[in-house]
Amino acid sequence: MSLDDVLFGVIIGGAGLSAAHFRSEYIRWREHGAAERRKETSMRQLHMHRLSPREGADSIRNVVHFETLADLESSADRER
Repeated sequence: MSLDDVLFGVIIGGAGLSAAHFRSEYIRWREHGAAERRKETSMRQLHMHRLSPREGADSIRNVVHFETLADLESSADRER
């Protein structure tokens, strides 16, 4: 076994270790991105749930108000 064979083995081993490192970094990067998306989704859902009851009550109040106005206008039209 010559020195050239040893150096060639070191180069091949280094390339393999580099490839393994890049693969693990890529997997970690993807997992981090997925965790960020899950966090954003949960924060968005919390925000929507926090606003939903108030908006729901306001929208029901608006519908009742508009129905009352519509009833008043329709009764005014009938009297004419």
